[in-house]
This record gives sequence, structure tokens and C-alpha cells, in this order.
Amino acid sequence: MLSTSKKHAELMSKPLAGRSSTALPGIGIVLRQRLASKGFEMAEMVKDQYLVLGKNEVRFKRWLHDTCGANNKQQRECHRAIKEWDDTLMEKEWIQSDSEAFRSLSEIVLDEHWLKNVEKFLSTLVTILGTWCYKHYSW
Repeated sequence: MLSTSKKHAELMSKPLAGRSSTALPGIGIVLRQRLASKGFEMAEMVKDQYLVLGKNEVRFKRWLHDTCGANNKQQRECHRAIKEWDDTLMEKEWIQSDSEAFRSLSEIVLDEHWLKNVEKFLSTLVTILGTWCYKHYSW
């Protein structure tokens, strides 16, 4: 098992998607099993719970304790890593505002025809998906 400092560095270097909750500092095999039994087997799911709890340190640590029995050190390590990961991610500018990609995306998103018809489009899409699900999953 990686030391906490190596785990923290590795966590910061890669996306969370598809990674086990053991990728989070403070979370070992036993806590991962407990988290998984409550539906939080992946690191991204634990991070999402942090967001659901409003990025509140006290509430997140209490949730970790109540959900998997994490002790104070485990709670602190996990919170610190997720907070740093989130802070780093939120500061990152995904598309440079002066790039061609940004200009193209802005043209699409702000297109008057699209904006006028987006509600109709989404309504039609929901109807189509609902019909498909009914046909394929109805008892």
C-alpha cells in the first residue's frame, strides 16, 4: 500500500474517474469495503459526496466517520486531499478564452436559433428516451 504522501501526489496527478476509493489518502482496504457497502466504492463518488455536503469540512468528516468509521487522522487526510484536488481543479481554466475552441463553442452555445429551440429539442429528446425505455424495460 502506498504511503499517504505518495497517495496524495498520485491523487493529484490523475483524474478520479474509474479509481477505487483506496486512491484517496486515509482510505485503506477496510474503509473501502465499508464505503462500497454504502454505495461509495469509487474515489469520484466520495468526492461527489464532498460536493453534495457543500464542501463543508466538518460535515464531510462526520459523513466519513458515520459511513465507514474513519478515525480523525483518516478523515483529515481524505478531506485535505479532496479539498486540494477540488481547489486545483476549480482554478484550472479548461478552455483558454482567447482560443479558437472557445470562440467556436461560444458561437454554438449562444446561437439565437439554438437558444430559441433548446427547450423544444430537450422536450423531444426526453419523449424519445422515455418511449425507448418503456419499450425496452417495461414489464
